[in-house]
Amino acid sequence: MRKKPSLLYNICTAVILLIIIYVVAYYIFGITHEGFQTSKSSPYFMDAYVITMDRYPERFPRIKENAEAAGITLKKWPGVEIKKEEVALLPAKGVGTLLYTNRTNGLVNLGAIGCFLAHRGLLEHIVANPTGTGTFICEDDIVFPSDFFSKLAAVSSEIPEDWDIIFMRKYIVKGKPVSKHIIKLEQDLTSSTNMGTWGFIVKNASIEGKMLPILKQMTDAIDFQLGRNADTINTYLIDPPIIDFHETAGESIIEKMDKESKDLGTI
Repeated sequence: MRKKPSLLYNICTAVILLIIIYVVAYYIFGITHEGFQTSKSSPYFMDAYVITMDRYPERFPRIKENAEAAGITLKKWPGVEIKKEEVALLPAKGVGTLLYTNRTNGLVNLGAIGCFLAHRGLLEHIVANPTGTGTFICEDDIVFPSDFFSKLAAVSSEIPEDWDIIFMRKYIVKGKPVSKHIIKLEQDLTSSTNMGTWGFIVKNASIEGKMLPILKQMTDAIDFQLGRNADTINTYLIDPPIIDFHETAGESIIEKMDKESKDLGTI
């Protein structure tokens, strides 16, 4: 006669089955303490782009691999490097002469101008090729945590519905908390706060009507120009940040290219 399993055996078997189910569900669905959620996607964006420059070829493979480990497929968007023979074309692109020349017609700020034009060009591309609610945009000197989507999901209920941009990180923050983890960034006309465009989600429906009009003419670096218009664009910041800096973040490509501008001589 077959012996009936003991109560302890049944309990142990049930616990083991629950552990197996949990582990499988974790990798398939991404269980967190808040319940089941998709670990490799977000309702806030589908497409994700990284702005990177061909002159630094080692950066894209590094961030691409890091992003894939977090479940993000990054598309490459080329950074803009302005050559001396292209400077004469800048006014037609909305860049005033005072931004790229000094009093002796020496060239300045070409790195910051290239950054601005790369971001604006990507936004124009998204308008022509929208996918989903929003688009993730980042620069190539950040690091995604492996649980990026879980961290974003954990604060999603706190993000106001009127958002136009959700920043993942900022430096010298000026704003007011609207919830435990969300800060609404305030307008800054001094170009001294809310620095950085390292990583953010832009609402696709807000680009053409709200963002591109204020970026038609370049008046400042991209982060400061957005900050000057925070009274018309609803910009929010997740705090604490859910992206980190890579060790290359201390090597500012913009600053390096701005210094190289002087070596190009005068126009």
